[in-house]
Amino acid sequence: MIQKPSLNLTVVIPGLAEILPEVISTDNTQFHFLQKLIKRATQKQANIYSYESLLLNLFGFSQRESRDVPIASIMYPWDKGESQLQSSWVIRADPVHLHPDRDELVLFGPHQLVLNKTEALELANHIAPLCTEYDWNLEVLTPDRWYLTLPQLSQVNFTSLSEIEGKYIGTALPTGAEGSRWCTLLNEIQMTLYNCSTNQKREVEGKLAVNSLWFWGAEKIPEVLTSSSWNTITTGKEPFAQALASYSDLPYQILAEKETGDRWVEQLDITGNHLLILDQLLLIKNQPSELYQALLYLEEHWFSILYKLLQKRPFTQLNLYPLGSYSYSISWPQIWYFWRSFRKYKTLENRTY
Repeated sequence: MIQKPSLNLTVVIPGLAEILPEVISTDNTQFHFLQKLIKRATQKQANIYSYESLLLNLFGFSQRESRDVPIASIMYPWDKGESQLQSSWVIRADPVHLHPDRDELVLFGPHQLVLNKTEALELANHIAPLCTEYDWNLEVLTPDRWYLTLPQLSQVNFTSLSEIEGKYIGTALPTGAEGSRWCTLLNEIQMTLYNCSTNQKREVEGKLAVNSLWFWGAEKIPEVLTSSSWNTITTGKEPFAQALASYSDLPYQILAEKETGDRWVEQLDITGNHLLILDQLLLIKNQPSELYQALLYLEEHWFSILYKLLQKRPFTQLNLYPLGSYSYSISWPQIWYFWRSFRKYKTLENRTY
């Protein structure tokens, strides 16, 4: 018997874990193929809630125990079009909206703000003098990606934006020997932004005010533990995957607008391991109506195709990372396991801090 060459696909769908228990319920018939894939897959404990941490893991980077990730050192040179980091230290200082909820503050990230370049520069000009007092430089490289460059970083621990977005910030504020200094700066920034004209105009237009920054991404780039085994890498619009592939000197392609699974798979004429990142849900997080429509699109144009590809055996293994408590692995024989019943899923994704 001639054994077919292996063609393994790893699919990353950040944002899926949070709504997965609902969409795979037995009374929900709109997500037929996603239900089948999850139902027949082997469920594995993952506990990876940070999109950046998951990608670093898949690209073979070591990671220490931390609630922060080294996104700034990777993204900063990529955003500036430079080959490597020139500054001695850089962290992200992204614009956010803090919304009071009882006696807590909930963080809404840059995707919910929809800042334009003019607004971003105006807001940054209000804040910049607070940073120069410390001999730090605030840079707006894109409307939703701001950076703080500084000679050195004191003993402080940050929390990644993706871990805290949409959640209470109480226990995610800067900690460590110099944590109080950073919390003081955050308070000063919030007071400065409170009555600025740019925010007043945004509120009149029904937009969220930018009333704080979120410092994160300060970790140094870790060592590579294993060389990447990806034969192809396909990313969506979210830039970190592109920057990480570029930093790792790995070729990648970006999915075309409204790309479908059948068109995409026609390009895969080689065997081996392939990484596919579908980030549609990540980019519209906390927007329920758009989230549902995006998931319906994934069901029709991706989950149905992946299921059929497993049936026909072009793919011998499918690994699915929805970003949360579990990952899922399904092989060609498992696609025929009709007797498997739905499991009970824990919803650890809905954590609050």
